[in-house]
Amino acid sequence: MSKLAFYTQFNLQKPYRVSDDLNSCAETLAEFGVRYEQWTTLSVLPGLAMEDEEILALYTDQIEGVKRELGYRQVDIATMRPGDAFSISVRGRYLSEHTHDEDEVRFFLSGRALVYIHVNQKIHILECGRGDFIVIPKGIKHWIDIGPKPEFSVIRWFNTKCAFKNKFTEGYVAEATPRWEAIYVEMPVRK
Repeated sequence: MSKLAFYTQFNLQKPYRVSDDLNSCAETLAEFGVRYEQWTTLSVLPGLAMEDEEILALYTDQIEGVKRELGYRQVDIATMRPGDAFSISVRGRYLSEHTHDEDEVRFFLSGRALVYIHVNQKIHILECGRGDFIVIPKGIKHWIDIGPKPEFSVIRWFNTKCAFKNKFTEGYVAEATPRWEAIYVEMPVRK
């Protein structure tokens, strides 16, 4: 289950509120333009290896709906598996505060990530997992922690590959926020 933790940029050691109420999370994030929804994921047979195109075909209705509604022309799947040789460098690319020239649009098929959103001197940390759909508007300051052993699969919508280019803010608030390891110290990792 997803959670939203609320911090101020002046006290990053302890959240002043944590919520796992999906409606409350969605309403809070919507206040500054972030769209968050819980979608149904389709079950596939355990151990069944599927190609990206087969997975995309399973979600054709959702994919085309987002394309029509938000005007995106392209879609792909990004996957990270335990032991991927480049996982450490991928994690490092997203840990500093940045923005994008396009909205960041993701639907989590599996795994999880921590999405940090920095608005109005507050940091909102959203734990995204299977079934979570999120749209972070272009220009919103954010960063993502995929963890020390990343494992996830997401559908991404975009218009150009430039959508994936991080525009770093040169702020240091991201480096002061609790990382995956600190957040999950007291909470066991759920599979």
